Parts: sequence; structure tokens; C-alpha cells
Amino acid sequence: GSAGIKAGINVRLWYWLSRPVSDGECKGWLHHAPADRALYNPVQPHFVAAPLILSGPDPMARRFGVRQGLDDTVEVPAELPVVETVEPIHVDVVLRDLSADEQRRIAAAIKNSPVAREIWNSERDYPDRSSRHFAFIGGLLRAGIHDFEDWQELIAFAVVKLDQKLGVDTSKATRADYIGRTIGAVLARETAR
Repeated sequence: GSAGIKAGINVRLWYWLSRPVSDGECKGWLHHAPADRALYNPVQPHFVAAPLILSGPDPMARRFGVRQGLDDTVEVPAELPVVETVEPIHVDVVLRDLSADEQRRIAAAIKNSPVAREIWNSERDYPDRSSRHFAFIGGLLRAGIHDFEDWQELIAFAVVKLDQKLGVDTSKATRADYIGRTIGAVLARETAR
């Protein structure tokens, strides 16, 4: 799971498959399973290491190991559904203060989008900032903030204001490259639907 303290336990399981499969096939195969499909994104690094706990002994003395199954491999079905990879759209972002009219447009979009409104009002939470930003931007796009100039300016402003309102560090939201990539990924996902 993501960094931080959470209830429950998360595990990473590795398997040898009976045949090679693509990332898209893995995502399709595990579509209905409680699995983290981000594992199959090429930019998703995963590190396995014991934590450094300074306040006392590690409550989990054994954090990894090999467990033999009934078979040496997992048999892959002959046909798997494929989740196609969507290429992000390049968006250059301009970070600037908005006019009162532009701020009213953002407020209206937040009001008209159940997802954006719940995120804005702290009624919906996500495990990390990037997921929250992605969902918030998607809500704004579906609520009418969809012109090219809007992507460059209004959405970037709204994400910074969201982080300020939630009292979180805005260093990520104020990076034009990060906001541009995130908006581009949301646009690509929305246009692929």
C-alpha cells in the first residue's frame, strides 16, 4: 500500500506464470480482483524492505519469504481481456492568479461535480495527493472546465487552491510540469472512454 499508517495488512504476492503476459493483459485479468493495477505501470517502482522503527522492536519479525503452492506456476487462461494503455496528452500549464469571473467558473464546476465537491469539502479522501488531484481534475473536466485555456490556467489554479484548503503542502501542485502531466493523463483517460 501507500506510505503511511493504515488499518489492515497489505501483501505483495509474486507468481511465475505459465506464459508471458503483457501489462494490459494483467490489468484486464485482475480487473475484478482487489489488486493494485498500478503495479503494471512501467513508472511505478516498488521497493521491498523492512522499515526502520526507532520507537521499539519491529512488530513483524518476518516480512518476506517464499511460500510453496500446489503448483510451480499459475496457469494463464488462453484468452485474457486487455486494458489498453492510454498515452497522456501534453498540456503546458500556466500558473497565475485568476480573475473573479474565472474563480466563479471554478466554484461552479466544483458545485456541479459530485466528485470534485466531495473532495473540496473533505468528504472524499484518497490514499495520496496524486490520486486526489487526478480525481479532482476529472471532476472539473466533466463539470465543464474543458477548453484548452481552461486546462492551462483554471484547473492548475483550482488544484493549488484545493491543497491550500486541505492544509497540505502545495509544492507538488505548484509545479507546472506535474500539473501538466496530471491534466494530460486525465484528458487521455476521459477521451479514451
